[in-house]
Amino acid sequence: MNVMERIAYLSKVAKADKKRRFNKLYKIVQNEEMLSYAWDCIRGNKGIKTAGVDRMNRSGFEERRDEHIASLSTQLRTGEYVPAPVRRVEIPKGNGKGKRPLGIPAIKDRLVQQAVKLILEALYDPLFSDASHGFRPRRSCQTAISEIVPRKFDWVIEGDIKGCFDNIKHSKLLNVLRARIADERFIQLINKFLKSGYQMGFGTDGANPVFATKDGTPQGGIVSPILANIYLHEFDKFIAPSQQNMNREKRRDSKEYAYFQNKLRKLSKALSENRTTYKVELKENPSSSEKGTIVTLNSRDEMIAMVRQLRKERSRYTRQDSELYFASKSLGYVRYADDFVILMGNYHKREAERMKETISEWFSDNLGLTLSQEKTKITHATEGFTFLGYDIIQKPSSKGHGYRNNYALVYTPRVRIKRIRKRLQALTELHSNNPAFDMIVAINRVVSGWSNYHLIANNWSSVANTLDKELYWMLMHWLGRKHKCSIAKVIDSYVVNKIHVYGKTRQRIRAKSGDKPVYMRYFSDYAYRTPLEVANKIRNANEQHGWHSKDDDKAEKGTIGRLVQGNSLGDKLEALASNETCTECGGDAGMQIHHKRMVKRNRRKDALAVIAASRDLLKQTLCQECHAKKHPNTRAING
Repeated sequence: MNVMERIAYLSKVAKADKKRRFNKLYKIVQNEEMLSYAWDCIRGNKGIKTAGVDRMNRSGFEERRDEHIASLSTQLRTGEYVPAPVRRVEIPKGNGKGKRPLGIPAIKDRLVQQAVKLILEALYDPLFSDASHGFRPRRSCQTAISEIVPRKFDWVIEGDIKGCFDNIKHSKLLNVLRARIADERFIQLINKFLKSGYQMGFGTDGANPVFATKDGTPQGGIVSPILANIYLHEFDKFIAPSQQNMNREKRRDSKEYAYFQNKLRKLSKALSENRTTYKVELKENPSSSEKGTIVTLNSRDEMIAMVRQLRKERSRYTRQDSELYFASKSLGYVRYADDFVILMGNYHKREAERMKETISEWFSDNLGLTLSQEKTKITHATEGFTFLGYDIIQKPSSKGHGYRNNYALVYTPRVRIKRIRKRLQALTELHSNNPAFDMIVAINRVVSGWSNYHLIANNWSSVANTLDKELYWMLMHWLGRKHKCSIAKVIDSYVVNKIHVYGKTRQRIRAKSGDKPVYMRYFSDYAYRTPLEVANKIRNANEQHGWHSKDDDKAEKGTIGRLVQGNSLGDKLEALASNETCTECGGDAGMQIHHKRMVKRNRRKDALAVIAASRDLLKQTLCQECHAKKHPNTRAING
């Protein structure tokens, strides 16, 4: 049984028996095949290029991959394996106010953590609540939103746990794990990660002090999200019995509404059958049991006029049965990692306040966590609340009770629109010496990532059209500065009309690298989709797609960084086109660009000088193996 089959078998057994305790898990982790598979899972991660305290990054590990994996397997088998301290760095907060700590584990520890994560997912994912959406296969922010939108709710409790990941109690977490896992060696391996500590700076010689970690999941650890989910699953179980009508309950139409709806359905069917006469019975009081008056319609025009009249009469009545509507209470719950909301339909505010007190006490008594009293808000549905980067609001019905269309509305918040505008401005304010081809590629990445996250918003069309206009002129002015020419000349050189790309025929800005064209994407190239449509696509996918996770600016920062450093995609395409094989060995696998001489950055006055120098260097196409030989003592080759 290979690794994939073993993980699949674990998952199958875990799903069939949710009370079973599992043993012999540590043996799976120490298996070389498992460690090799775990490395394949993480080698493409963005952070894998960043070294931990031992200074080893992806390229250094892959140079002696088999040797490193064999050594890790031996250390795990003999019990000599000890995780290195996490390297901690300070990075600016997203809001620009202050800094926050970021943990960077050593490569070998990330590899072992990935193996542990795969096993934990197999054991616990079948156990997790449907209300949990964070850091799970085939779950995302959009699946969480799709569960909120059709719910019936009047009051919302917006949960905020103070420093959740940093305050998880180690002893409580290990005891929670023991309820499912009987293998104590596996439990103690996780404990080693929890207790590994952190240090500031590089080095494994003890020169830098190592600070102990008494609480919290491993900083920056691959295994941290699944451990947090296992811990918070205890709260999911606590809240589950309180949930009422969590499924999308069928709402019965009122008698009056149903009466007119039935008449309209039959009359519409007669029209579709091209009938020219029709008899309809009309009551003065739609809810009365008495017979009505028979009205004969002698032409299609009279039938169409009757349709209009019936629709007008129907609009006077509410669709939902008011007695049933107010008799049924609904309590829903949705969690994404440590963010959660409790949705209360037909409850009073005082009941929401009592619920807040109850869950606050439960977190403190059972998990040792604190619910922030200031940030845990109780909000009425018509005021709206923010969850996972979306504004969600209920619009009151004009007919006395309930909400319009029975669905909550989702909006992209103004602060998010301002943020993407600033990202685009930052991108197009880069010096104009960057190739137009590279600039459009960078813009397309930003547009694609942001659009795929926000296209479920009800205001998507207006947001996309507004950003399209702004982006178009940002790029036009950037091209004008680049070529020191008028916008009219830029249009002549770069704008093409009625070109069909990205599924639409429209005017585009185009740049070329050799014979390869690239066209600027618009936000409006991405059509609005309902949260349920996107959620179904994610749930039916074989694996989680990156764009479904979170709306952050890491990818955009990386794109901007590559442009500033002079890493031109256009130059790379040009070089690869001229030499499709390695100039050293003649191979054609994993082709890369080698700069024959290194840019001495400390001698350059500014970023522009670095860019110019990088582009002027002689380039050579090499396979990854030959490229690594050119840089035997550096971390330049990332694969």
